[in-house]
Amino acid sequence: MTNDLLDVQRITSGRFEIILEQTDLMKTLNEVVEELTPLFNEKQQMLVVEAPSELNVHIDEVRISQLFINLIRNANKFTPDEGNITIKVEPVENHIQISFKDSGIGLNEEDIGKLFKPFPAIRHGVNVVSTGLGLAICKGIVDLHKGDIWVESEGTGTGSTFIVKIPVGQ
Repeated sequence: MTNDLLDVQRITSGRFEIILEQTDLMKTLNEVVEELTPLFNEKQQMLVVEAPSELNVHIDEVRISQLFINLIRNANKFTPDEGNITIKVEPVENHIQISFKDSGIGLNEEDIGKLFKPFPAIRHGVNVVSTGLGLAICKGIVDLHKGDIWVESEGTGTGSTFIVKIPVGQ
C-alpha cells in the first residue's frame, strides 16, 4: 500500500513519469496473466483471454503491467468463486481497446462516479477490503498514455467491465 500511496502522490503532483517504447502488448499481458493464474485457480474462476497473438504498441511496459495487475486483481477480488473473467484485446481505429469483464458484484451508478479517485468510500457488500488506490493509479497510467479508462455495469449483482483505450502510438 505504501507504493500505491507514493504513486498516487506522484500522479497528483505531476511527477509520475512514463517511458514509451515499442512493446508487444500481448507478451506483457500474457506474463501478467501467468503470474496471477494462482489467484484464479484458488477461487476456481475461469479466466479467458481473447486477443491477437502479437500486438506491437508504443507504451511504458512497466506501467502497463502495473495497470494490468491492478485490473486483473480487482476482477479476481470482486468475482465470487467459480465466476468468470474475460480479457478482450482488440484494435479500434488508431487505438487498442482492452476490456476486463467479470461476473462479480457489479456497481451501481453512484459508485461508478466515485471510481478512479483515491479512497472512494464504496460499500462492496462482500468481505473485501479495498482502498481504491489501484484504480486511481490505473487512471493516472492511462492518462499519461493519452488514453481513456471507464467502467460499465448494469448495477449490483451484474458484474462489471473495465475498459481501457490507448493510442497505438508511433
